[in-house]
Formats: sequence, structure tokens, C-alpha cells
Amino acid sequence: MKRLTLAVFFLFFSSLGFAQDSTKNNNDFNIFSSFKCKDCSYKYFVSTNSGLLHTPIGFRVGFLGKKGFYLGGRYGNGTIYNSEANTTTDTKLFSITSGLILPIYIKNKFSVHTYFGGGYGQWFDKRWDTWTKSGIEIEGGFMVSYKRVSFSFGANVLDGAKTYAVGDGTLGFGIRF
Repeated sequence: MKRLTLAVFFLFFSSLGFAQDSTKNNNDFNIFSSFKCKDCSYKYFVSTNSGLLHTPIGFRVGFLGKKGFYLGGRYGNGTIYNSEANTTTDTKLFSITSGLILPIYIKNKFSVHTYFGGGYGQWFDKRWDTWTKSGIEIEGGFMVSYKRVSFSFGANVLDGAKTYAVGDGTLGFGIRF
């Protein structure tokens, strides 16, 4: 039930981005024109993308417009418990995601965007050696900008075979140019 509620919540707020357009519609049906925004200032951004629980080091880059796109990655350290030898070993955790960014509100120098996407992750922290080490990741969140400074916050879920789904939150601070 939690997953369904979270999915409905993000789909609802993500759909708000379709309702607002920062430029006039000129009925150009070119697929690439849906990403262009002539009147948008500071279209590109670079931001941190830090996971709160599992992958604390992260980076996200992308562009904003009528519709935007991002590519993000995170990195961290974890442990694997070997049940037969009763030992633990260190492992590297990572996540690679990409997705769409849609505007919710744009007014003068202030804007709010929502993002949602998916990717591949390996951040099952403190896992048993018989569990899967990687899985499919989905994420969603919001990016709030004032002038050239942006702040983002979101949620991620990593699901793999032979283990339970793991959730995490992300925070980011960045600059637009």
C-alpha cells in the first residue's frame, strides 16, 4: 500500500508539469522542440545528489526547459555478511539513474520542477552474501531554484531479486548556468 500511495503521489505532482508551459505553443511537432525553451534562463545545472542512508556521495547534471533531462550517480561503502565463515567484508555501493524533469511553477527568478526516473543500483547496505547485490531503481522528487541556486530533494526505491526493497532519500545543492 505504501508503494502504491508513493507512486500515485509522484504521478500526481509530475502531471502538474504538463499543465504549465514557459513559452507560447507554436504547434511545432518536431520531437526536439519539446525540450527547447527560448525564454528560459539558466537552462543547465550541476548539483550534488547525496543519499541520506546508503550512498552519501553523488552528482547530478542536466538541463531544464519545457521538459528537461538529467543523469545522476551516487557512491558509498557497505558490508557483506558471509554466513558460512561468520565474517564481514567491505563492498562498494553505487547508483546510476536518468530521467525527465518537468516544470511545476516558473515565476521570474523562482521555479519549482519535479523529476522522475529510473536506473540501476547496487546499494543494499549490510546484506547477506546469498542476497542479490543489485537491482532496478526508481526515483522522484522536486527541485526548487532561485536565480542560479537550486535545492533538490527526493526519494529512491531499489528492488532486487531474493531480497527486500530498500528506500532512501536524496538531497542536492547546485548551481544553474
